[in-house]
Amino acid sequence: MRRNYFLWIPVALLVFLLAACGGGGDSAQTGTAVLSLTDAPGDEIAFDNVLVTVKAVWFHTSDAAGEGDGGWLRYPLAAPKTVDLARLTDGAISQILNQTLPVGHYQQIRILLAATEDNTYLSPYNNEAIVGGIPYALRVPDADHGIRLAGSFQVVDGGTLNLAIDFDIGHDVVPFQNSGNGNREFLLKPRLRYFDLDNVGSITGKIDAATRAAGYFFVFKAEQLEAGPGMDNTWHVRRFTTVGFQGDNTAFKLSLLRPGTYDVVMRGRNVDTVIVRGVPVVKGANTDLGPAIEMPTGSGEFFANTKVNPTGSWVNFYQTLDNNAAGTPVEYPYEIRYRHINPFTGSFFDNIALSNGPIHLR
Repeated sequence: MRRNYFLWIPVALLVFLLAACGGGGDSAQTGTAVLSLTDAPGDEIAFDNVLVTVKAVWFHTSDAAGEGDGGWLRYPLAAPKTVDLARLTDGAISQILNQTLPVGHYQQIRILLAATEDNTYLSPYNNEAIVGGIPYALRVPDADHGIRLAGSFQVVDGGTLNLAIDFDIGHDVVPFQNSGNGNREFLLKPRLRYFDLDNVGSITGKIDAATRAAGYFFVFKAEQLEAGPGMDNTWHVRRFTTVGFQGDNTAFKLSLLRPGTYDVVMRGRNVDTVIVRGVPVVKGANTDLGPAIEMPTGSGEFFANTKVNPTGSWVNFYQTLDNNAAGTPVEYPYEIRYRHINPFTGSFFDNIALSNGPIHLR
């Protein structure tokens, strides 16, 4: 006699078994990384252009991974892209990558530049600083290993990671006299920062016409205080800029600021420094400082130089607001100027001008 046997399986369990075996063709989860470059203007050297040529971008989930370790996701650009960092001010950006990535928490990005000495993509140098119409080599130490950016970069399923990476040529592009050939060159020593473009605001303002006529160079800095246990009790620059916003040589814009409260430090040649305190920044919005601000003249300047070690460093110059004038029990120093050291001499490339005057509140 033939007997028939039937196996009964609940539908829910059958669905689970199929999924566990790969039935249904489920695909890996991915998101998108959009990376752009941005910059603040150089406030020590009047650059015509600062050109860098990007050839690849790498991602890793570990901030400790070295360039030779496994686990890197490497994305060479279809065609290396030359970006003029000196033109990326007032919130301007230049996109270098729009890439699908596996979902994950990435902690390191590396930007690889083409070799400076080659001129495959740009002549005479793939990376160069142009001052007064003259191109100079922009040297990139250890270029083959990429410029490292550490942070927290979350890629979620179907989402977009929208980052602006800041090179800050005022700090990062340093002039020096090449001891080998005696020529003037520039060194790129970046300390990259990044901004979430979906979580930033800005500050705009103007100086009056008389102030503009009195000085020939101005810098405006958004600073925040780091005071308390474990802090250095000084004001730190978050972003800086100069005049020229939207073609107006009295207007400025401090862009890509994270939400919070800032003091705006306004300084220039041949004028006293002015501070506007407690300026709020809100995500997706601009805060305007209102009527044009006058910066007093007449206090004069003095010039300074120094010699320091190690030679790869820089010097910050601070000034403290008089607490009696401010009506506060204690005041902390603001960063007013800085100057990098010539890596071959240990001194400034040239003398720095500092104001003889006090800080004024507006």
